[in-house]
Amino acid sequence: MLSQNDNTLPRHPAHAREEASDKTSPIGGVSSRPRTRGRRLAVAAMDWMDANQLGRRNLSPDAFKLALGRRYNRTKKAKGGDYTSKEAIAQIDTKLNTAAKLAAEHSVSEATVKRAGKFAEEVAAKPELQKAITERKPVLQVKREMKEERREERREENRAKVAEAAFWQGWI
Repeated sequence: MLSQNDNTLPRHPAHAREEASDKTSPIGGVSSRPRTRGRRLAVAAMDWMDANQLGRRNLSPDAFKLALGRRYNRTKKAKGGDYTSKEAIAQIDTKLNTAAKLAAEHSVSEATVKRAGKFAEEVAAKPELQKAITERKPVLQVKREMKEERREERREENRAKVAEAAFWQGWI
């Protein structure tokens, strides 16, 4: 009987093939197979969750902006290619961009969707704002508090600099 710590447990043939291909890969043991299916499924799941949240009526305005912005940021595509020539416009039936689609779906303007995208990026960069949204506190109030804290820190630094300069000049 094999113990739990024994590494010689029988493995499924698919795992053995994966391990063998990983060892013989040209990148030094790293699998060269793309793993896009899992990423696409995760993005689709996150998109469904945000769409489901946007359908609720009890969202705070900040939570609505966050869900709309995350959905916009995930679905928008990088700009590229020729979108202005007559040939390119003739090939495109309806030139409806991501912001316009989401705006029509949620009865807001395109500008609101784009601002929500910037808001979502800002919230992702600052965990204090994410915490404020989960606690249903107004994000604007939290931003003001953070700004005031930074101001107070700068004031204290300046006071220390003035006191040090005064000491070295013999004023004190």
